[in-house]
Amino acid sequence: MEISLVSGKIVLQKYEIQKTRIQIQIPEYQSKLEDKAGEFQEKEQEQNKSMASRLEKLIRQMILFPKVCQNWDKKVYRFLAL
Repeated sequence: MEISLVSGKIVLQKYEIQKTRIQIQIPEYQSKLEDKAGEFQEKEQEQNKSMASRLEKLIRQMILFPKVCQNWDKKVYRFLAL
């Protein structure tokens, strides 16, 4: 009986050590995840700026060359004219 009790305590200690290691790793992974989220937001903002710039150039061309744009699909023209 005493041997099984000691054996159970050893197993419990191993689990406690494992739990402690995991608790230490959680903040590390959270930090990495936050860094990745920040990088993702930066890339998304860059893409939005790039898209806005391309749309702006396209709208300028539509204003400068309206006859070229007459053949465009009406839905696309309305979307770009907003």
